[in-house]
Amino acid sequence: MQKEKETTAFISLHALELVCNSVDREIGSGLSGIFAQERTRKKAEGYISALCNPYLPGKSAWEIAEYLGYETPGPVQSLIGENKWSSDAVWRFLAVTGGKLAGKDTENDPLGTGIIFDETADVKRGKKTCGTGYQHAGCAGKVVNCATWVMASLTGKSMRTWAAADLFLPEKDWFTGRGATGTARRKAAGIPGKVKFASKPKIALKQLRRVRGLGVSISYGGGDEVYGRYAGLLGDHERHGEAYAYFVPRNHRIKCRDGKQRRVDELPELDHALFESRPAGPGVKGPRYYDWAMIGILPEDHYLLLRRPPADEREILAESAEAEKHAIQRETGSLAGRTPGKTGGQPGRDRIKEEMITFCLCYVPPGSPIAPTLSNLVLMAGRRWAAEEANETGKGPVGWDENQFRKWESVNNHTALSGVAMLRANMILQRLEAIRKGEDEIQEPPAGEQPVTAPANASYPPGAAAGHGSDDFMIPIGDSRVPAHASQKIPDEIGFIKLSRNEALRLAEIAASGMDDEQKAFHLRWSKWRRKHQATSRWYHRVARMKAGRESDGKPAMPGLVTMSEVRSRARPWADSKAA
Repeated sequence: MQKEKETTAFISLHALELVCNSVDREIGSGLSGIFAQERTRKKAEGYISALCNPYLPGKSAWEIAEYLGYETPGPVQSLIGENKWSSDAVWRFLAVTGGKLAGKDTENDPLGTGIIFDETADVKRGKKTCGTGYQHAGCAGKVVNCATWVMASLTGKSMRTWAAADLFLPEKDWFTGRGATGTARRKAAGIPGKVKFASKPKIALKQLRRVRGLGVSISYGGGDEVYGRYAGLLGDHERHGEAYAYFVPRNHRIKCRDGKQRRVDELPELDHALFESRPAGPGVKGPRYYDWAMIGILPEDHYLLLRRPPADEREILAESAEAEKHAIQRETGSLAGRTPGKTGGQPGRDRIKEEMITFCLCYVPPGSPIAPTLSNLVLMAGRRWAAEEANETGKGPVGWDENQFRKWESVNNHTALSGVAMLRANMILQRLEAIRKGEDEIQEPPAGEQPVTAPANASYPPGAAAGHGSDDFMIPIGDSRVPAHASQKIPDEIGFIKLSRNEALRLAEIAASGMDDEQKAFHLRWSKWRRKHQATSRWYHRVARMKAGRESDGKPAMPGLVTMSEVRSRARPWADSKAA
């Protein structure tokens, strides 16, 4: 089922189907004790299967029900809103299983298992959906009517999966509204009376304790400024001997080595900080390079990282920001003035804004397996992006944000099953990597068990009426080559970029689709074309960065580069299908 071609490992489509079936059996076993009735569990497994299908144009209850072959959306709606099962139990399964996956994903990784906190918004209309309110949404880039969730993502070297998710309820909309407005909204949305207001950092702290309490070993934590300013969260990490790297706002106060309390943007060391260009982790176009400086602070074992984009990127970002300011001026007829900076230099000059410097508060406890070096602190700070990747998978191929549920129990149930879909993608990738390394074998299904296939009436992109060869059914599972120096020419056989979670779900759906061989071969050729195109693009981006001096021959290429598809699944010209 496997073969090697030059430096690239391959696996057959049939072997991939066996891997997916094995993963599905493992997930089904984990969920078996959560659903009291067999038929409810089967509905849940079908729901997860629909969420894992990137080719399904929408993930509403109607579309999922049609995909699963139901005559009406009733069975799907009852699964999410009426059948009695515990979404908390699903999250316990997700956290424990995700922790085990992350523990295996630590080869050549100096950090170990991390937990990263981030919020993500689901833009809504109206006021009846649970948790809605006018809040800033990063996906929209402005204040919009949306529901905001705090997500805790477990991360290893390449694994990213949700371990906890909690809906944030804005206090002014859901608790302290005029008269009994907040109480009425909570009652109408089915929010239990025991639910009290909690800020996003306090939600993250509860999630941390919940995941840790399940026996998940955590080496470090991280997040953005929302969470970095909360002393309760940082202190909890320290009491449990966990390192952390949280970004903090520029007005955050720390204790300097001279014993004085100062804002981070007022540190004397800013004037003579020595910045070094280092990668913060792998990105779609290669390593994500920033300029970094490290400052020791009090107490001992605490550090402050300064991060700024490279000069050429700062120019691009500044031009974009200026264009946005002018757009706002045209809309509002006013333009905000510049706030004088706090650091030295010319009067009125704000060096922090001009150089786009951000601050990351780091801690490494004594005896930690994470050495307190600049490289490790930079890598730990860069892992915050893992939460963005997990959220992108949730909003991309999984379609978590495409639901139409409004009540408390419904949105929590849907989110829990979306987490299972994301976990499945990570499990498939890790199983394929173990097979590539010879650490695992492809398992045939138990005797008498039917392979898992899609519903008979499921729709898929139309195939091509073209011929195919045996190689068309082979899937590359390695990674493509990267340049060692700026003058290196791209090889004729560059290979294929490493499988992303998005692409793994696409291939899994093709394997189980029931399409004929010509259709499967057609879509597999497209998959390989996409991955080779991404590999070629990455090669030239790396060469361009080397020529710009951001990478040198003395800096080895980052091992184990991974990629995340930036292209979200879109509606395509689907083949007509009739209900079975």
